[in-house]
Amino acid sequence: MLHHPTAIPRAVSSAPSANAREEEKPRYRPDIDGLRAIAVTSVVLFHAGLFPFRSGFVGVDIFFVISGYLIGGIILRGVASGQFRFVEFYARRARRILPALLLVVAVTCVAGFFFLSAAEYRGVGATSMSALLGTSNFSFWRHQDYFDPDSRLSPLLMTWSLGVEEQFYVLFPFLILATTRLAPGKTLPVLALITAASFVFSVWCTAAYPTSAFYLLPSRAWELGAGATLAASEVWRTNRLRPDISSSMRLRQVLGALGLVALATSIFLLDPVEPFPGLFALLPVAGTVALIWSEGSLVNRWLLSAKPMVFIGLISYSWYLWHWPLMSFISVISVADPPTWLMVVAGGLAFGLAVLSWRYVEQPFRIVRSRPLKALASYAMTLAAVLAVAAAIKFGEGVPQRLSAQANQIDATMKAGRGDCVAKFTESSPDKSPECVLERKGRPTVALVGDSHAAALGPGLRHVTSQNNFGFWILTKSSCGPFPGAKDTDAMSNFGKSCTNFMNEVFQTIANNPDISTIMIAGFWNSYRNMGLDNFRTALGGSVALMRAAGKQVILVGDVPGWQFSPTHLEYAKAIPARGYLARMLWWTEDHPFPSSGISAMTEPDKLGMEAAVKQVALEHGADWLDLRRRFCSSAGCLFEREGELLYFDRTHLTTIGSRFAVEGFVFPAR
Repeated sequence: MLHHPTAIPRAVSSAPSANAREEEKPRYRPDIDGLRAIAVTSVVLFHAGLFPFRSGFVGVDIFFVISGYLIGGIILRGVASGQFRFVEFYARRARRILPALLLVVAVTCVAGFFFLSAAEYRGVGATSMSALLGTSNFSFWRHQDYFDPDSRLSPLLMTWSLGVEEQFYVLFPFLILATTRLAPGKTLPVLALITAASFVFSVWCTAAYPTSAFYLLPSRAWELGAGATLAASEVWRTNRLRPDISSSMRLRQVLGALGLVALATSIFLLDPVEPFPGLFALLPVAGTVALIWSEGSLVNRWLLSAKPMVFIGLISYSWYLWHWPLMSFISVISVADPPTWLMVVAGGLAFGLAVLSWRYVEQPFRIVRSRPLKALASYAMTLAAVLAVAAAIKFGEGVPQRLSAQANQIDATMKAGRGDCVAKFTESSPDKSPECVLERKGRPTVALVGDSHAAALGPGLRHVTSQNNFGFWILTKSSCGPFPGAKDTDAMSNFGKSCTNFMNEVFQTIANNPDISTIMIAGFWNSYRNMGLDNFRTALGGSVALMRAAGKQVILVGDVPGWQFSPTHLEYAKAIPARGYLARMLWWTEDHPFPSSGISAMTEPDKLGMEAAVKQVALEHGADWLDLRRRFCSSAGCLFEREGELLYFDRTHLTTIGSRFAVEGFVFPAR
């Protein structure tokens, strides 16, 4: 029978016997290290961009279940035996987590000093503080979408999952202790109920607030809870002398095979653009639970317990920590997208660092047997020292004094940003703040509609309309085509719905507003090539016809040239010596030298003729055509920099300066 001590103070403060301490420790299972190997390898190769691991990010979900099972089991057994002590528990967690994390954070801060701009380095300081305080999932939730291509530029992004686990470690002991006091004998059903509730919440939150669902504990708790519930069922069976329902070897063989198939399917076949976690996380979570439960099966004994798998599992924590900063720094330093082979090499280098880190950092600190309070005090002092360095970096604004004026000027241009009147993925209505909507009584008003490329033209439109004493409306949504009524092609249904609602509202608002005389329709036209040329022309033509029928003058805007490299990274490489040296090694060759001026011919080709299709729609439907490529390009190439000032924020979006240059001198119809 499962013993639930009612004297909670004794469970927290009494000195445990040696036997009780041994009972708290989970029995070592090499197959669980094999599961860790699958988890970390899938994550690393997904981040390297290796195609078969198209959804390898689910490795984190595997880790969550394992942590819930192992750590939950330690807490449950300790509380059940009346010997759980917070100080000892957190001392063990500190020994497990902090040594390698402190090392990786410190090395990242040192590397950033030499290779990063002030703004980038300030970001490293801020995320280092969050990582060390166990709150990095909150930090990235506010500022960084995990699946955004720019996420690869955050060297400590991988620590978001540590934040989720650490918050679990803080809350779970209190949950178990409260359950033993308020509902003795009901730990297993309470855990199962909380896990189910978290899963339901996760499914809802993934559809409504996908970024929150991805990063925050309430929508991830069910994954940790699945492992903890499995551990609770084992404790319950042990104390009540009940047989394991999977004690039949035949059943274990089936569970092992099904679990392996579930993990393989989730790693190799899930569509990475589907909302996650939600329903899709059921596959890796269920597969992990099945494989933990199927101990002794052929899969567990011959695959998961194989020596290479076990060894990778042993170093998995260090490998997880090291791989992302290395890959991130390569992405930051590279002027063009680093090739997959280079990222795989970075993963291999991280593996070597992980072996060293496991052998000389993780292992020695785990073996040290200092008293728990003394251990916690030592870790607290070390943590405070590294935190102080990170805080100095953050509040010192990235130490700009170490850099040239040129590098700091690039930072200033980037800080000015690009168009700011752009609705985010989950927003269905346009921003109508004074920065985005301004009408001047008795004067014409110009509306700008489209996606983030249209938004990037917003600062230029504000400037030109103010010179002409015109009003303006800037109504844009990221990745959302200006096609009212057309079915969105994005696979993320929640985004497709918000995009459709957004554009329907925008076009209806413009049609019903007599003060808006002119509408500019702009976009990242090449991004809609998956619609097919005919469907694209039909959808865009419908938008023009709708506005023409409402009596509006329509201007279709050709897109600015996109680049095969990042103009911003190129300029940083020129301005930061160490960064430039590595950038030349990683990408530039004699055939592709650093452009000596702000002109280059290395623009992205218009493979399907999308620009020509936009121009054709303008001619067929009586719209004006504004060709921005003529503004940026000549026979010598295209401009990405002008008079020492960057025109591009990234490969395709204009800076505020670039936006003004794009529409400078343009004359709107005065009616």
